[in-house]
Amino acid sequence: MLKLTGVTKSFGDKLVLHPTTIEFEQGKTSVLIGTSGCGKSTLLRLMIGLIAPNTGEVEFDNTPLSKDNLEQVRHRIGYMIQDGGLFPHLTVRRNVTLLASHLGWEREKVETRLHELLELVHLEADLLEKYPTQISGGQRQRVALMRALFLDPDVLLLDEPMGALDPIIRSNLQAELREIFRSLGKTVILVTHDIGEAAFLGDVIHVLQAGRILQTGTFTELVHQPQDPFVVEFINAQRSPVEDLQRRES
Repeated sequence: MLKLTGVTKSFGDKLVLHPTTIEFEQGKTSVLIGTSGCGKSTLLRLMIGLIAPNTGEVEFDNTPLSKDNLEQVRHRIGYMIQDGGLFPHLTVRRNVTLLASHLGWEREKVETRLHELLELVHLEADLLEKYPTQISGGQRQRVALMRALFLDPDVLLLDEPMGALDPIIRSNLQAELREIFRSLGKTVILVTHDIGEAAFLGDVIHVLQAGRILQTGTFTELVHQPQDPFVVEFINAQRSPVEDLQRRES
């Protein structure tokens, strides 16, 4: 569904993404993981055409991304950022339906889709007339997911979608997201720095460091067959404090 071939990206004199070739399988959840500044969010922005590569090619559904097809491709990709990116001056309803209204969807079609998604993300209809500042962080992320899914895209890109949530809300939302991903069967590409989140949600995990993909595989493969010392270090650094304490006391 998405393929990058020999892609590089620089900002000024700084090379942030070394030559990268990567494919994302249709219907699977792929995770880009690594420390801050490793290039994972840059990859995501390249896929949706927010930035252009210096070299190489980005393909969507076997078609190279270009200025001529960028708008059409974006309508087939849902995009969700860390803080949701909701417009504070618009109600939940307007935030979610904005693009559909711009594209001239009929009112009945908009309302049908709106209530399908409310049920999917477990939100009540009375939230629709509220503003983002009037709802909780977890609710805002669900609203942002509704907006990303509204046009029924083929691909869903999520950039640290739960990074700002507290642990309990984050855990609950992770469980809901996994259920949603599995029920919809969409191609999902998720950026995170949390190895537990990657293991829970991802079919395939890509570990990045300093603009390079060091290893691709399942969580089990990363743990038992690491191909780089950084992979071991990254996973060990995120061991649960409770597990660590239990190891020391045993």
